[in-house]
Amino acid sequence: YKEVGATATYNFTSLHVRGKPPHERKAIRQDKAKPILAEFRQWIEQVQSKVLPSAGLGVALAYTTNHWGGLTTYLDDGRL
Repeated sequence: YKEVGATATYNFTSLHVRGKPPHERKAIRQDKAKPILAEFRQWIEQVQSKVLPSAGLGVALAYTTNHWGGLTTYLDDGRL
């Protein structure tokens, strides 16, 4: 599962939104980051049923699922 983390990190750091005005950051995030997060969410749902909830990965996936709203808030707010 290491490759998923590396891919996600690369995808998000390659968005280049630093220094752009809020409306541009929001547009870039909606266009580029939203599909990445949707794919990540699908991956979480697939993997979550295959790992023990008490395992490190299981705990991390549950945490991410429980905080999904906060994680995706930045998609709609270019000021963040």
